[in-house]
Amino acid sequence: MTNKSEQEKPVTTNPQGMLKTALGDFSYIYPILAAQILDDYGIRNGKCLDIGAGPGLLGIEIARQSELKVTSLDISSEMGEIARGLARERGVQERVKILNADVHAIPLEDNYFDLIVSRGSFIFWSDKVQAFREIYRVLKPGGVAYVGGGDGKKWPREIKDILKKLKYSIKIPLRNKFSRRWQEFNFSFDYWEEVMREAGIEEYRLMNRHLWIEISKSK
Repeated sequence: MTNKSEQEKPVTTNPQGMLKTALGDFSYIYPILAAQILDDYGIRNGKCLDIGAGPGLLGIEIARQSELKVTSLDISSEMGEIARGLARERGVQERVKILNADVHAIPLEDNYFDLIVSRGSFIFWSDKVQAFREIYRVLKPGGVAYVGGGDGKKWPREIKDILKKLKYSIKIPLRNKFSRRWQEFNFSFDYWEEVMREAGIEEYRLMNRHLWIEISKSK
């Protein structure tokens, strides 16, 4: 399923463009999404991993709303420095660690994180099966991973309507690459069920039209 001929080419993102978008039009979604994740899973202590964190806003909000120690992982060292500055600005620098790494080879031990989150990053992963194997490997027994994109499953209708309008109005340097990647992305549940099978993940749920994947690991 994921041989070299089928793998996607990596996409180089524009850190300043991502920062402009995250801190501008989309900044209000992260407190809402963080609150939803914390309420749904009740994991408020321990270790959290935010994958493909970009400027780190989801992980930072999770740190602000809980006692979790957050690792903000991104392949871009420039994005890591931006995330470090934002964590300091928002008063959670002591509980937000920056990790410049690739999701396909997370440089941490097995069974390490109580909670793993990622929003909007998985469209860039070149080998989906390997990425999810790594996510499952570093997830603790009893932990939860929540990976996906688009809106949150409990967001108010007015928030979803705003995001829909913004989709057609935002003008940023990575809009063409980013939009094209979303348009070409495979949202089929059949496809993602096969990814989960190949990754050796049995406890999972696929949710909503924008695709969120919830992964559990039994104790």
